[in-house]
Amino acid sequence: MTIRTRTKSLTAALVVGMALPVAGCSLSLQDLSVGRSPDGPSYQISAQFDGVDRVVPGAEVRVGQEVVGRVSDVSTRDFTARIEMRIRDDVPIPQDATARIELPTALGNPFVRLDVGDAAGAPMSEGDTIPLDRTSRGPDIESGLAALATVLNGSGIDQMHAIMNELTVAFAGRSDKVRELVDMLNDTLGVVDDHRDELDRAMVASNAFAAELAAGQPTLDRAMTGLAPALDLLVSQRDQIVALMGEASRLSREAQHVLGSAGSELSAEISDAGAVLTALDGFESQLAPTLNSVATFLGGFAAATPGDYTTFDGTFDVTAVIAKLLTGSAPLEVPEARTLPEVLAGGVR
Repeated sequence: MTIRTRTKSLTAALVVGMALPVAGCSLSLQDLSVGRSPDGPSYQISAQFDGVDRVVPGAEVRVGQEVVGRVSDVSTRDFTARIEMRIRDDVPIPQDATARIELPTALGNPFVRLDVGDAAGAPMSEGDTIPLDRTSRGPDIESGLAALATVLNGSGIDQMHAIMNELTVAFAGRSDKVRELVDMLNDTLGVVDDHRDELDRAMVASNAFAAELAAGQPTLDRAMTGLAPALDLLVSQRDQIVALMGEASRLSREAQHVLGSAGSELSAEISDAGAVLTALDGFESQLAPTLNSVATFLGGFAAATPGDYTTFDGTFDVTAVIAKLLTGSAPLEVPEARTLPEVLAGGVR
């Protein structure tokens, strides 16, 4: 009995002595180096993730369903999670591979799945990293439960209940009107369906127009850029423009006042001007031949007097001619033709 008692006491002391250093160092199973690398030679690569919840060192790294490595370390830097992985030397991972954190079951431990695709890229080597844009996270039970809790705790369900109550109150006693509204909506949808081709063409035309605008965007940008100085100038001249508009308004009021006070006199003057224009229009058939005769005379005169200058004495009664044109009397009598010396001597009047 004494030997057994001493043996039990010694065993308990050894257990307590071993437990105290372990507890003082806060050692856990995750801190042990067991399971952080595959069996045999391996190389290390890493992957960046936006989150690595529940991923611990020693987690499996799979390609398809085959375990090809283990997670050797998990760290964070610059708001990005980083997973270090040890991969077997006989498993090449291409440079364009993607990584995804998945769960084997709803309550299982997450693992890292590497998607190598067709393995067309060059293989990764020691220290290479899969960037954040080629990593993702699969669904997990915690995220699903959190989303469900968000829906159930005073958000969508309560709002849906309020909507259903409001619809019940709105439709109460109005079933005929609601049915009529549904029929009208059905007819409208039928009309829209009958014009589907036109709507399709309109959408195609709108798409083409949008494409033209997109193609001409550099031109539009240059136009808007060039328009900016003009707009700035208009803004800087705003006070002058407002003053000009005020002056134009006052001018309009003055013109309206003048036209209103002298309306009858202005109408009479316009009528007289109309009579003058009508009289001139009546002499149009005689004006052209007269001008042609003058042109012929001047041409012959220039040919008959080839010197540097000549003296011409003549009289043209402008007042009488204009008076006869305006009064509409008979045309002037053309004098008889004389010889050139008589014309040059002023014998023709």
